[in-house]
Amino acid sequence: AHDSGDAEQMLGRGMRPSDVGRRLRVWFQSDEHGERDFEYAAVLQVHGAAGVDQEVTVEWDSGVQERVLLKDLGRFTWLGDDTAADVTANLREYREESLGGAEEAQA
Repeated sequence: AHDSGDAEQMLGRGMRPSDVGRRLRVWFQSDEHGERDFEYAAVLQVHGAAGVDQEVTVEWDSGVQERVLLKDLGRFTWLGDDTAADVTANLREYREESLGGAEEAQA
């Protein structure tokens, strides 16, 4: 089973040094379509003690590294417990992006 959480749930537990290297699916509201969407990232560093001001450094799959407040990540799901589900989700996202790119190219 995947652990999932949002800022309020995770602020109590926080992230731990043992979370470095774990992968996340981070949910957000898409500006482009106004729908829920997600991005993938890996935890690179955990900064400070658990709480409102705890920060983490993540590397998004795009290669961009970002240091953010844990509460600003919003809702996320830990990946890695079910590799098949993770691969399926990655393929689905890639397919949707490919279809979207093809539709834009024809516009």
